[in-house]
Amino acid sequence: WQGTSTVSDYKTATINFEYLVNYQITHTTGTGEHHDGTNSGAYLFTLIGTAGETAEHDCSANRARGVTAHCTFQAPADIGKLKGMRVKNKSDNTWVFVSMSVQIDGVLKGRWQGTSTVFSTVPDYKTATINFDH
Repeated sequence: WQGTSTVSDYKTATINFEYLVNYQITHTTGTGEHHDGTNSGAYLFTLIGTAGETAEHDCSANRARGVTAHCTFQAPADIGKLKGMRVKNKSDNTWVFVSMSVQIDGVLKGRWQGTSTVFSTVPDYKTATINFDH
């Protein structure tokens, strides 16, 4: 809670606190000629859990070929046990990734691992969903 408030004599004031969950998404972009993606503004990430999901977040990060990078966001959502993630591409810039992991409040809660021949693609103006092993 942030701000000021006055409580008159013999009165009660109630303050509601909202707990923010810290999410960190780490990804490795593929190494193919057209695997790189845009750093921000093109992809919206939604984390899916057993008790709900986060809102969509534009998670800015380096998505150059072969680079491992991460982005973070906070959300007031307790999504339960992490099951998967949706990545929505709202541009004409396809992005290919070979690994993805998610930490929630600093603890690894989900991981997806591909290979040089098994990867996930987020095509132009499409949405990709991955399921986590961990």
